[in-house]
Amino acid sequence: MISEIYPLKVRGVGMSVATVANWGMNLVVAVTFLTLVKVLGRPETFWLYGVIAIVAWVFFYRLVPETKGKTLKQIEDSW
Repeated sequence: MISEIYPLKVRGVGMSVATVANWGMNLVVAVTFLTLVKVLGRPETFWLYGVIAIVAWVFFYRLVPETKGKTLKQIEDSW
């Protein structure tokens, strides 16, 4: 989806930023996981990450437009 929503002139930079954000959040999870397990316990840690995932899903469901069946030009024009 990320490769579809950016205009051609900034697509490379947008993909780079999205990739860095993805790997950065993976790093945050990896670094905080064991500490959270010690502080909260194993079930609560997974519940915390689950709640964050649900909040993220609601955000994307409400705010990210559907791009299925649209050309890149149609998507660019809609922005």
